[in-house]
Amino acid sequence: MSYILYGIGLALFSCGFTTLPSLPNGVKVTIQEHPTPLQCASFRVILTHPYGELVYALDTPLDSLEPLCDFFAHCSAKARGITNPTFDKHYAGKFAPALFGNHLPQKMGVIAVGDFSSQEMYKCIESYFGDVTLDSKDFSVSNVLVESSYILKNPALKISFPVHSYASLKEYWKLLLLQKLLQECFESCAAVLEKPWFHTQPYFLYPTDGFTLLSEEGVEEELAFFLLYLRGTFYQGLSLNSFIAQKQRLIQHLSYLNSIVIAPDSSFLASYYKDQFLLDNFACSPGDFLKSSLLCVEEIEFEDVLSSLNFLVKTIQLTYPKEMQGALLTKESIEELIEQIDTLLPPTEELEEAPTPYLCSFQENDSPHFYLASHSHSSTQPFYDLHLTNREKEFIHTIITTMAHENLLQLAFSKGSLEKKGKRIECVHPLRFLGFILSNRELKDCLKIIRKSSFKWDHFIKGFSKRMKEEYSNNNLQAQIPGFAEQVGTTPDQITPYIHKKDWEGLVKSLM
Repeated sequence: MSYILYGIGLALFSCGFTTLPSLPNGVKVTIQEHPTPLQCASFRVILTHPYGELVYALDTPLDSLEPLCDFFAHCSAKARGITNPTFDKHYAGKFAPALFGNHLPQKMGVIAVGDFSSQEMYKCIESYFGDVTLDSKDFSVSNVLVESSYILKNPALKISFPVHSYASLKEYWKLLLLQKLLQECFESCAAVLEKPWFHTQPYFLYPTDGFTLLSEEGVEEELAFFLLYLRGTFYQGLSLNSFIAQKQRLIQHLSYLNSIVIAPDSSFLASYYKDQFLLDNFACSPGDFLKSSLLCVEEIEFEDVLSSLNFLVKTIQLTYPKEMQGALLTKESIEELIEQIDTLLPPTEELEEAPTPYLCSFQENDSPHFYLASHSHSSTQPFYDLHLTNREKEFIHTIITTMAHENLLQLAFSKGSLEKKGKRIECVHPLRFLGFILSNRELKDCLKIIRKSSFKWDHFIKGFSKRMKEEYSNNNLQAQIPGFAEQVGTTPDQITPYIHKKDWEGLVKSLM
């Protein structure tokens, strides 16, 4: 089997590859003389602690040593807890240093590949990193970490599934596929909240985790939503189609890397050794690794991945901007939220078509109408001619009362049912929809409750605005204003400016 061969360790890369002894302080050094491209070199400095890793990268010509000296000096300072935000952003990206925090590294690696003398490069590395002190104290790892950062402007949520040991190369790839499928789930979850999910793709193997930025006022609700989404994924299982697609993309990527490994450049090799450092493994040349990996991935079946799903342990890291310290969720409150979500039972199937008894008495007009002196009956009639059946009123009532009275955990389980009801009322004109809500005292009170939750309110306004834009494009709003104004107890003059400005949220707020 390919992954057994890999475990034995195949021939080392023959072009000057050197894994020199660790520095006396424990910093691991890997150097390879490699003349492609000429007079150029690639460097990677990796810092790790139990909650994550931070990688600095430099690919540079060697006609001047100034960039390298500057790079090593800043990496050495970071290892001592001294942060330079400009340097961090340039060499490690905008967010990774913030999520790594000011932790001192427990492990550190320096990788150099390029057109230089390995012995001279070792001396250079030793001069910058030889006196770095690695954190040797026992680190009690918790599943929840709450930190703060001067760099972030919004709270950042990171969800990861750290794996500390692997049995074989096939195990590596099985768990990487699982990580990639979970990243796909988080992307979908973030998309519901209209947020990006940031994660880097591993160049060769090492599984990377991802994060998103939360809104300041909705940290607890949005965290709960991600945890619920994850809970649903673990309960319902992963998608076979997603597995097939990810596996195929992985095979294509490995095939491409295998096609260029014959003549790799220094950046390619430095990235390879960086990934291997993170796996505590330098046993194999890139070519042998990629060939063995291709065979391993082809052998992995969907059941192999599913069998590992419930053995993963999630780690939650919430990093706040420093100025938000007064509004922190504590580690204890997050653990309590996780426990509450983990004990939730899956929802039972709802009968979508079952009538709601207390809603069946709706009449066409739910509140008394009065005609203002400036309104003629003929001007308001187009609005009342818009269809709104009793069944549609039942659906609207259910959606609004459920959104108002259920917390976010309950709403996650009601999501499917509410979306089905929402599709059933898509044909209702948005002003007819809003007029029904605002002319019903119970629903108007519910709308005020919904407004208190940014998460709920944003989703309500998003759906309403989408329909208003559609009717505006169809020139089907102006004729409905007199009747709508009459139903909600105001005048057309108060409604019209919001329509002209397309300020749909402002319209709703002005009538509450």
